[in-house]
Amino acid sequence: MWKNHVPSEAFRLLEGAENLTHYRFGEGSIDHTFCRTCGVYAFVSASEPVMGGDFFCVNVACLNDATPQELAAAPIRYEDGAHDDWANPPPITGYL
Repeated sequence: MWKNHVPSEAFRLLEGAENLTHYRFGEGSIDHTFCRTCGVYAFVSASEPVMGGDFFCVNVACLNDATPQELAAAPIRYEDGAHDDWANPPPITGYL
């Protein structure tokens, strides 16, 4: 997921809450939110001190008003989720 990490006070869901469903696994500390109609992974929310407290990670492909030019100019930071090493990129990123 191409995401943008934002503090919880910077996130506001404007519409469509009735079309969302939630999933938690493991310790249940992260709320994974999906569209119940199409299945797209819209955003996650959690509270982790190491991540600055309460936050959301928003799937940028779900932003209605983001232009292709803005998306092309947006910085990309890779995370090695396969090894829970969120501060560093995986060894190979060319296929991501």
